[in-house]
Amino acid sequence: MGVKFTNNAYTSLATTISAGATSFDVSSAATFPTLASGDWTYVSLTNEVVKVTGISGTTFTCVAVSGGHSAGIDIELRMTAELLNDFAEDDDLEGTSILSTGETGTSKYLRVDGDGTSSWQTVEGLPSQTSQAGKYLGTDGSAATWSEVDALPSQTGHASKYLVTDGTDASWAGQIDNSVEYVATASQTSFNVTYAVGYVTAFLNGIKLPAADYTATTGTTVVLDTGATINDEVYFQAFGTFVLADTYTQAAADTLLDAKVDDSQVLTNVPSGALFTDTVYDASTTVVDADIGSTVQAYDADTAKTDTDQSWTGSQRGTVVVDNDGSFDMNGGNNFKSTPTGAVTLTFTNITNGQSGFILLVNSGGQTISAHANTKVDANLLATVTAAGTYLIGYFSDGTNVYLTNSAIYA
Repeated sequence: MGVKFTNNAYTSLATTISAGATSFDVSSAATFPTLASGDWTYVSLTNEVVKVTGISGTTFTCVAVSGGHSAGIDIELRMTAELLNDFAEDDDLEGTSILSTGETGTSKYLRVDGDGTSSWQTVEGLPSQTSQAGKYLGTDGSAATWSEVDALPSQTGHASKYLVTDGTDASWAGQIDNSVEYVATASQTSFNVTYAVGYVTAFLNGIKLPAADYTATTGTTVVLDTGATINDEVYFQAFGTFVLADTYTQAAADTLLDAKVDDSQVLTNVPSGALFTDTVYDASTTVVDADIGSTVQAYDADTAKTDTDQSWTGSQRGTVVVDNDGSFDMNGGNNFKSTPTGAVTLTFTNITNGQSGFILLVNSGGQTISAHANTKVDANLLATVTAAGTYLIGYFSDGTNVYLTNSAIYA
């Protein structure tokens, strides 16, 4: 018997309880530990830590609560001082009964066997410790021997760094993950966090805060715009910077580039067909601007050009643009379809010189059609297309005005 744990146990209070209550109902107990006779655990009802001595279905039996609590509040099994203290004091090892059997414990150790019992185990003889100061004990699986402890590199100036090895030597490396969590005091705004500026994110009770809600510019502190509430959980995901090993610095790269090939340098192992003859650089095979379009195909040889005649071998068409308000943006396309639901004025925007196309006007409701001042129509067009029906309107633009012509009504 003893204090019991489970990971991530949480639920909510099903009904309101008053101060002094010795039991309460929860919405679900599925994630909480099973408590046998004599077992217990601790749960947090908001800010009150309550000792629970029994769980039956969704009913928790507990030591009397000190305050009242409303239905719906969160109930969690947290890592609390009460839980840790009880765990440290839980000495259910049955050591008394074992020691009382006559075992003195000399050169032996007590092992918990996992089935509620304990037993004394003989300690294997250690190799002689004489003249082995500063060494550690290692084993090859059969015998134990003393080994030298390698000296650490100097720690001066390496605060908050960690030790890495390349298999031969150890060295200090910058700490990368500096994430830290706080339980806030009342109205607390400032928190100590180590980070590279731009590489820290704040969370309040599990919710990510917008960057605009806090200031993180110093690399050592983060300041919330609004003070936290007492016992708020404030978590900072913070990272430092690091330097990759075995990489070129800019100076080293510049040195390599300065040692470029020139006409006097001889290369070896040049593949056949490369821009070199044998092993000597050959300038005659270097591509220059004059070769483009002559001995070397131009980069746009297979693409359309706007300043020359074209012979099209593929279809050239645009997608019909649907616009029901009677205003047609020439940048949107050439051909339009319009189904007005009320009176509209035929208008064109981004009028482009030379653009032409069609408008399929589906005026099934007989909506009144008018024309903008820049939309030129004959005397009968507007009256014709105002009558209920479907019409095909052609248009042509001279860059200032757009000229329309219409079909008769389609059946």
